[in-house]
Amino acid sequence: MKQNVNKEVFGSNTKSKSVKQPTITSHFNNTNSLPTSKANEINQTILKAWVCCGFPFHTIENPFIIDLFRIAIPGYKLPSRDIFSNKLLDQEIIRIKKK
Repeated sequence: MKQNVNKEVFGSNTKSKSVKQPTITSHFNNTNSLPTSKANEINQTILKAWVCCGFPFHTIENPFIIDLFRIAIPGYKLPSRDIFSNKLLDQEIIRIKKK
């Protein structure tokens, strides 16, 4: 009787073969690159944090910082300090001046 109750409550032991659900590890091991718009948004946010907190731009190339972003945002490629301190900073200054 106990076996019948379990089947009624939890369903049968057969698995549906038509539904294939991705595993949680496949999500975190995804090494595909992010869309450009998302990467730009992340770059802009990092730039603001670095400038507002007074972090030196060379810290962006610290291996621990690189690992932090690699683990936290799979598929995101952290730009070099030259990109942050020159190109992205200049773009942000122009954007602020336009406002």
